[in-house]
Amino acid sequence: MFTRISVNDVEMRVQEYIEVKNEDNLEEISFGFTVIGNRDYQLFINLFKGEVNFINLQTDEQLLAQVKSSSSRYEGKLTDTVPIEMRYTLTPIDSKEEAATPLTKVAQHTIYGWARTRSLVELLESKGIITKEEFTMKFEEVLERDGKEMIQKLLDLSEQDL
Repeated sequence: MFTRISVNDVEMRVQEYIEVKNEDNLEEISFGFTVIGNRDYQLFINLFKGEVNFINLQTDEQLLAQVKSSSSRYEGKLTDTVPIEMRYTLTPIDSKEEAATPLTKVAQHTIYGWARTRSLVELLESKGIITKEEFTMKFEEVLERDGKEMIQKLLDLSEQDL
């Protein structure tokens, strides 16, 4: 049995359409379909990149989603005539998450890291394990020693780019 859906304004007939719900909330949608050839395979991979505007055309249910997982399977060599089975699992993007830009997410992680560090330092100070001066000296030592490496990892840069 097939289910008709639309993904980013591309209508499709999919097999094994499953909705997983927790109480009344939709947790995820999974489905499979078959394409023929490498060209269509690449087109569908690109169709599912980033945010996905999903519509179940049979129920008119509409949501903004992201890919949770995907898989594909084919036999032999990937040519323009080989059938390729593709499976996707989508999860809804909630409105808070949707509004969070990459910069917002970086700011949130920075603030959480900062708060964790302050909490840890205050806890260690209150227990008499370290002083604020010892922490500051150690912080500067680690920053000097590992700062470039951390920036490289964070920004995915090579040594020459710094």
